[in-house]
Amino acid sequence: MKLSEKKIIAIGDRDGVHGEEIEVALNRMGLKPIFSITECFVCTAAGSVDFPNQQRILDLVRGNNPGEFVVLLGVADPEGAEVHARTVTTGDPSYSGALSEVALHLPVYHVFEPEIKNQIDKSIYDETIGVIEKSLDKKIVENTITIVRRIREEESTK
Repeated sequence: MKLSEKKIIAIGDRDGVHGEEIEVALNRMGLKPIFSITECFVCTAAGSVDFPNQQRILDLVRGNNPGEFVVLLGVADPEGAEVHARTVTTGDPSYSGALSEVALHLPVYHVFEPEIKNQIDKSIYDETIGVIEKSLDKKIVENTITIVRRIREEESTK
């Protein structure tokens, strides 16, 4: 998967990598996400992607081939990563937003995954995304990546 060949949706997290940081890293490489947000997993009453953001994602993707897109997550914990990844693959697990029972099957990656990390210039990565990655517990990062990868392999369009 090449980022340069995809329509990128960046879903950052207040306590992880912000959507703006993902966007800055991508912009510095000449890539422009079609949508970039920063969520606050613990702030959302339903423990889901914010409802207006779910609607925006649905509007962007509806009528298009899911394989044209890629979703990059910046969430810093396994539980939040699972909710965000499931929302853009099998639908909102809280059954309360626009993506409730809407399976988009979008390919989803975490920005810490080697498949993404290796496509970003090292100096850019280190100045933006890498700062957050280094500040987090290594085991939590590994668990978060494992969850996103598993959901992608099971539920995303190839």
